[in-house]
Amino acid sequence: MLYLQIIPFTYEEFHLLGQEILGKPFVETNKEAIDTIGSMVGFLPISTVLSFKQIYANPHRIHEYITLIQDHSVDLHKVSYDNKSLYAAIDFAFKQLDNNLQQVLLTCALFDGSDFSKEMVCKFLKSPKNSIMTHFKKLMDFSLLEQSANKRFRLHPIVKEYLSSQIQNSQYVDLTNLCISELKHFKLGSDKYLHYFIDEFDNIIGILKRLHQIEEYKLVTELWALISLYVFTS
Repeated sequence: MLYLQIIPFTYEEFHLLGQEILGKPFVETNKEAIDTIGSMVGFLPISTVLSFKQIYANPHRIHEYITLIQDHSVDLHKVSYDNKSLYAAIDFAFKQLDNNLQQVLLTCALFDGSDFSKEMVCKFLKSPKNSIMTHFKKLMDFSLLEQSANKRFRLHPIVKEYLSSQIQNSQYVDLTNLCISELKHFKLGSDKYLHYFIDEFDNIIGILKRLHQIEEYKLVTELWALISLYVFTS
């Protein structure tokens, strides 16, 4: 399989395209909002063009569009690209991946925080770090995965929106059990315990919400007790 790297726009290229589509006065007046959107879509070409076209259609609703992206509530079936829905385009790309890459990508989508660590992916899939990093590099070449701060990783919001429809409830249960096991492994109040909670807090809260949605109330209670203990300890 041939892997082609999709290079994001530079900051300058992103703004020049914005001026071309939206007009220079609009971009300069809404510079902060435009910058926010650029960061949220990772300056990726397809996502950038779709975003600017969405804004062009309703420029006075630019701040609502930012909220829409933040809430991951875009209906991919209704967003068109090259006469196809964006869902169909991403679905085609996903199905070109081999089974191992698909499984790694789906595991990444289990984390509902802003980013996640490769260590948690390794533990969930019971795979060595070098193997997972090889998969990560291939996914980054496809622009399906991005690097975040502090050697962590994140998914593009649009990719994550698609993947959420592919995840089985049992996978959230398995991830919950892994997180509970990790939390119980640390000594209460130790530096590793506190740092784990700080790094993974958004992901843990995301898991809690998912468990409530799929009515896994026993796990909700167990995880909530651990969160409450952390809050009390910290």
